[in-house]
Amino acid sequence: MIDDCFIIDAVAHCYNHSPENRRRKPSEGSAFTAPSGAYALHKMVNPPAAVLSPKRFARDWQPEEFIDMILLESPTDLICMHSVALFHSYLDGLVTNEKGAYLKKKYPDRVLWYGTADLGEGKPKVMAMLDEVIDQGADGIKFYPTGTNHQTLEQMNWLMSDRQIA
Repeated sequence: MIDDCFIIDAVAHCYNHSPENRRRKPSEGSAFTAPSGAYALHKMVNPPAAVLSPKRFARDWQPEEFIDMILLESPTDLICMHSVALFHSYLDGLVTNEKGAYLKKKYPDRVLWYGTADLGEGKPKVMAMLDEVIDQGADGIKFYPTGTNHQTLEQMNWLMSDRQIA
């Protein structure tokens, strides 16, 4: 807390930017998904003393080190952990549901978790994934207006008004 104010980080991600997790070369990613783009954002939103080197940033963050950094090394009281399904750029989607489920189970009073599903998977797989993350304790579901065509591994975009997908 800061001056009796409860601090919530509403958008927290336990990323896996490791080179082994990249489906494409860094130059092929979008500004959002390319490790260089995410690193630029990291540098922009952190004070200089807290900025990590590119090598320390571009790795598979583990849940315990992530939670230590975000809850013990800052005044944050509660986080909203977002899993991410960007399988067109990352083998594990960038932030796995497993990490979110682990953090929710271990820190239920300090973590709200939004699970995810890749809407490019088709309705039966999506529904099974949603049932799984709900059973694991997800507080909500995060949908991106992008997914992966699993035949071509290319990015596909969609609108929330698309009744076939949404």
